[in-house]
Amino acid sequence: MLRVFSAIGDVERAEALLHRLEGEQKPDKRFYDMMLRFYSRYQPEKCDLLFHKMQERGFLPDSRTYPQVFASMQVTGPTVEKAESLFRKMVDEGVVPTVRMYAGLLYMYSNERKVEEAELLFCQMVENGIKPDKETYTTMISMYGQENMIDQAESLLAEVIQNRVEIDTITYTTLISMYGRLGEFSKAESLFRQLRGKADSLAYSAMVTIYCKQGLVEEAENTYGEARKQNFAIKDTSRFDMMLMYKNLALVDKAKTFFTDLSQSEKLDTKYYNVMLHLYAFNRRVEEAEALFSKIHQKTVFTYNTMLELHSSYEDRTATLFRNMTEDGIVPNSRTYGILVQIAFKRGDHDRVKTLMREMGERGLSPSDTTYNIALRVYGKEGDIEGAEALFSSIKANQRPSPILYKTMIALLNDADHFQKATALFEEFSQNESFSKE
Repeated sequence: MLRVFSAIGDVERAEALLHRLEGEQKPDKRFYDMMLRFYSRYQPEKCDLLFHKMQERGFLPDSRTYPQVFASMQVTGPTVEKAESLFRKMVDEGVVPTVRMYAGLLYMYSNERKVEEAELLFCQMVENGIKPDKETYTTMISMYGQENMIDQAESLLAEVIQNRVEIDTITYTTLISMYGRLGEFSKAESLFRQLRGKADSLAYSAMVTIYCKQGLVEEAENTYGEARKQNFAIKDTSRFDMMLMYKNLALVDKAKTFFTDLSQSEKLDTKYYNVMLHLYAFNRRVEEAEALFSKIHQKTVFTYNTMLELHSSYEDRTATLFRNMTEDGIVPNSRTYGILVQIAFKRGDHDRVKTLMREMGERGLSPSDTTYNIALRVYGKEGDIEGAEALFSSIKANQRPSPILYKTMIALLNDADHFQKATALFEEFSQNESFSKE
């Protein structure tokens, strides 16, 4: 009857039969093994309890029992230590692990990034006469790829090819990504070509990212287009890499076309809007930037900073943007204040510069060198050399001033006829080894 219940996945009846037989003291070892196999397929979380129950009844696990329990562990996600303990117990009892059990433990080691343990287990498997299969090779090569262990990955891949074992496309994709991270672009391209006809969306995504990182526009576009023709969904990270490539190369119209195509078919994350907005702003395409800004429902601090910078020459517009930003509950960051400080300085509003600097301190924000430099120059223009010195001392208390800040402060002291202080500060600046080439 249990075979029937197993075939149709009727857990309730199978458990009822188990409980009835246990009440009559009739279930034997074979029944427990069948029930474990049933649980490992339909309710793996119950395998561990049944495994202990059968041992309490005096039934010793064997080569039929352990594989079912181990298979359930891969689903329920136990600790590696627990899996290792079961594996050792099985070996100590003279039960020979199957290749699937080796693959299961190797997979757990891989997920935990326990490379040495995985390598040792793999060697033990081979030494024990267990021939690696598709799953074990895939796990090991993928692990090496994720860890950027290029020599080990290539060596094992060569072994796979020699033994004519067909591994998953995802393994090739992992290696392609590894080559990309390590700058081995020709190897990535070569491996991708080997997949022609077998490449999936992940492989295409990996290759698109590699081309984008190199700024190879035509290759990236062709690979992306080829994937779309085959109805492969390119990963979001790779599509965003396309946007970043266009941004870095200032290819506004290409970015606009790509962005428009994506936005017509799905709801895009704000990061796409921000990149497109930055491109419009950087290239002073004000009307397009304003139109896009109005369409962004989930604006971020980056969104507002881009618009503030774009309209830095227009006091009313920047004031409105900053007010809307705070009304939207978006907290200004150091970049926001840096832009506002530059705007105020250009207008000659020194009090506003000081107010903004004070607000930054109250918010715990660290000004950039450019912002600090503006504040120092404000003190200089007002003839407040003591204020400049106090600010410079506070900078030194929190960080090492950059060469530009040293030079500004030295110039201010010279202009104020504080030649002795200027000379001392210049000597301090010159003695700093990291500035010796400035």
